[in-house]
Amino acid sequence: MADDEGVIRRERMAGIYRLSAYFLAVCSTEIPIVIIIVTMLVIITYWMAMLMPAVINFIAHWFTLLLFAFAGQVVLETTTAVQIQHKLLLLD
Repeated sequence: MADDEGVIRRERMAGIYRLSAYFLAVCSTEIPIVIIIVTMLVIITYWMAMLMPAVINFIAHWFTLLLFAFAGQVVLETTTAVQIQHKLLLLD
C-alpha cells in the first residue's frame, strides 16, 4: 500500500474515491493470498511438529492461524492507511 501513495494522492485530489475504499479494496484482494499461504504453512508444519493427529485439531489450528494472519494484515494496512492519510492532510 505504501508503494501506491502517489496514485492515492492523485486520485484523492481528483475526488475519485476515499482512502477507506482503497483500504477495503486492498484488504479484500489479499484475502485469497493469505488463505493460500496460511494453508500451505499449516499443512506442512502441523504434521512435521507431530501435533495431535485429529482432523478437528488440525482445523482449529488452521483457523486460529488464519485469524491471526488476517488480524496482522488489517493492523498493517490500517497503520499504512493512517500514515498516508496523515501525509495527505499535511499536503493539503
